[in-house]
Amino acid sequence: MSSGPVLTGDTCIEVTKKQYLNVNFSIEDWCSYTKHCRIDQLLTDHQNACILCKYRKPLDIPKILDRANKNRS
Repeated sequence: MSSGPVLTGDTCIEVTKKQYLNVNFSIEDWCSYTKHCRIDQLLTDHQNACILCKYRKPLDIPKILDRANKNRS
């Protein structure tokens, strides 16, 4: 019987700790419209309106993750 942690067999294996990033996206990250947006005046489907908008800019995910990683440390 092993004296190590449960389900590790005869030898204890070192476990590496994963480090997760908590990233919050704001409207400045995906919208380039500078005036007052009237999306709240849409009657239907305002959940997907930003996806179809011509002012939408693609998210630069690697840049956002790098920025979050720098702010964490």
